[in-house]
Amino acid sequence: MTAIFASEQIKNVFDEAVDLIKANEAETGYIAKDIVPARVAPKEQYVRMEDLGVTRLFTMREAGKLVGYQVFLATPHFRYPGVKFASQDTFFVSSGHRGIGPSRFLAFADAALQEEHLRPLRNFRPHKDLSRLYSHHGYEKLEEIWIKVS
Repeated sequence: MTAIFASEQIKNVFDEAVDLIKANEAETGYIAKDIVPARVAPKEQYVRMEDLGVTRLFTMREAGKLVGYQVFLATPHFRYPGVKFASQDTFFVSSGHRGIGPSRFLAFADAALQEEHLRPLRNFRPHKDLSRLYSHHGYEKLEEIWIKVS
């Protein structure tokens, strides 16, 4: 089956994506679950940010069904005028739709972000290592992020 990639509005996709968001949390886990329990973020929060022009949503569909999504937060860099980043909030493709789909999906989102002159910043959880995929697409490890859990 052929995957279709698109840029869509969160307000139009969120309700359809709830089960996929829950599957993402169940699979990847929440690193600070003792601090903030896993949950689906309020739709209103994402829609507000979308209305401000901060979010970018990319979707992957097969036979019209949502099977993957990527969300980015687009912001100017505070110290470097003129440099804008798109920080990945999440990147998920349901388990039955992986194979080469995620690589093509990543390339689609990167191209769309670059058209807006946004430099993508990507991340992954330690137990879901995507470094080979990212390296294949020209990414380099920049830094590690740590969270205080106690």
